[in-house]
Amino acid sequence: MAGKLSIGSRGLRHHLAERTRLRIPRRHRSVETMGRIREALFRIGSVKEVETNVKTGSILILHRHDINVLSELEMAILEVAPEALDEMTRQENTEADNVSIIASFIGTYATRANRRFSSYTGNQLDLKTLLPLIFFGLGVQRAAVTERWWSQTPAYLFFYWAYDAFLRFHLYRIEERKQNGFLPVSLNN
Repeated sequence: MAGKLSIGSRGLRHHLAERTRLRIPRRHRSVETMGRIREALFRIGSVKEVETNVKTGSILILHRHDINVLSELEMAILEVAPEALDEMTRQENTEADNVSIIASFIGTYATRANRRFSSYTGNQLDLKTLLPLIFFGLGVQRAAVTERWWSQTPAYLFFYWAYDAFLRFHLYRIEERKQNGFLPVSLNN
């Protein structure tokens, strides 16, 4: 039996007020299945546009702002591809992941808090966005009251931060290119 399509589900890559991206599991990425899903999604009244990529299993849905759109997407997929929906609605963090009990506990409650906060803001803001903004604000505040704070920071930290920020902001693009076969073999680890 399929669960609910929600933030934290394997198949839901992102969900904004008027844009949702789904990822179909690898074994369900046939032209026929993706076509049936695409047609079923088009029948939803709030859906404006549906773009599919069979190779990556990506489905981009542009829709009107509707708080029930996830349940409508779920019902449409359930009609034409219930096996795919079952895999898509499983939670990302499974017991098969080799994590400690404490890490699993913290991850579970952090995910729940993130979902609640995201739903309170109408999926406009989540904790993954808010916490870095808070730390940035604290950094600006600390820099404002600390004289010559730049001179106290080693240069290698700036190099590391530049490298880390680049990877974090562009890793999804590298992964997409890898999946689409656009990267040289030496970068496909």
